[in-house]
Amino acid sequence: MKHNLEISIPHDVILEWQNGITDGNAINQWWQSLTKEQRKLLLEPGFVFLQHQKIKESKLDSESLIPSLIKLSKSAGCLELYQDDKNRFLLSGRIDRNLYGVRGKCYSQSPEFVGSMCNEFLGGYSVTSKNHQHGQKTVDVICCALNALPGITAAQTPSDSVADVGLRWDVIIQWNDCYFPIQVKSSFIGIEKALDTGNLGNYAQEKIEKISIHDDKLYDLENKFIERAGKDSPEERENKKAYYQSRRENRSHIIRKYIQSSPLYIWAAQNKETVQLLVELFANTFKIDNNIKQYQEQAIAVYLEKYPERKSLSISELRKQRIHEMNEKKKEQAEQIIQALKEQIEGKQKRLRNRKARKRPVVIEHNQALKIAENTLQYIQQLIEDKSKLKIRQRLFASARTKAWYFDKTLFNNIEKLRDIDKQTNSPMLQKTEELFALIQDFTEIGKDDEFDIKPE
Repeated sequence: MKHNLEISIPHDVILEWQNGITDGNAINQWWQSLTKEQRKLLLEPGFVFLQHQKIKESKLDSESLIPSLIKLSKSAGCLELYQDDKNRFLLSGRIDRNLYGVRGKCYSQSPEFVGSMCNEFLGGYSVTSKNHQHGQKTVDVICCALNALPGITAAQTPSDSVADVGLRWDVIIQWNDCYFPIQVKSSFIGIEKALDTGNLGNYAQEKIEKISIHDDKLYDLENKFIERAGKDSPEERENKKAYYQSRRENRSHIIRKYIQSSPLYIWAAQNKETVQLLVELFANTFKIDNNIKQYQEQAIAVYLEKYPERKSLSISELRKQRIHEMNEKKKEQAEQIIQALKEQIEGKQKRLRNRKARKRPVVIEHNQALKIAENTLQYIQQLIEDKSKLKIRQRLFASARTKAWYFDKTLFNNIEKLRDIDKQTNSPMLQKTEELFALIQDFTEIGKDDEFDIKPE
């Protein structure tokens, strides 16, 4: 028997939630109407979703769910600032709200440790990808909120640094002499994925493992050195013991430092409402009671300066904007194809020269491949010069998937032949030809579905 697990929330339940739960009658009736499987589905993730608001985890049985919701509706979690038994400050939170969320805890770090991690670089980090640009906007949301508050400074860690790439520190919050590392995500799913791999960054994990492996070996060696010091004076033996003890304590200190380097994870939506809510959150966390509204206005002003709100466009204006964006994209793709074809021609000419110099036979396919590349280059250069052929004149929004925007298959067929010849002749350019074929396919969109109906004029 297949159970119906589709769950809908009645209108009176939503109204009761919006107006503030008092007796919870509507919610209670709705809960009683659900099957065991539906109740389990709601409780399994550890969260109850009502009106798209995430409520703090409740590990209570189903009979006490409604009183729990009434209690938890007053708060969706908080961010706490406190000190441990060694007077070291920590930030800790478990918050689930519509526009932002927090997970984990982070220790305050020393300025020396933060500085060394920000000034050491690992490399291999792209700042031009769309993912980075999207993440950058989320970082700016959080920094705008924090920097509006007095006594608080939020700074982004340098790209390619150990702090960013190795330890997952995107932002450092400075409060008094405390430095708190933050990992920023654009959604709660991003936090879950990060936590699936552990709280620590790869760099910290590798450091801890490396030091731990060598620690036992060094410990044994140090004990042997102390044993050999039997001929030394009591004072010299004590000095050696103190020296090796300090070395062990230093290794333990370094391990502990990396173990406590995990960041606090924060996700945030990218809008001014989130900036406003984050100002309130951090003001409450750092006990800033005055002028909250003023700080919110300042933070939003800085955010809108970075990311101005787009004015509403009519359907025709949106269509024109979309067509312009598509045209610019096609121009960029065409330039990439031209560059790739020039590399093809240069590579194939070099191969022919090498074969002739070594007095190896030049088969007809070698000349054919060169000729195809030259003809294709000439063809696409003429295509770009004749703007009427390349330009998208009309792009109608339609539900049906249609054919490619560019119906002429000359480019596609040419590179398909070129790829086949390269395979037959074991050309060293085959990988480049495969990349060129992918560029042509993206450019022509032949063989790919498109959600819009595009009709060339």
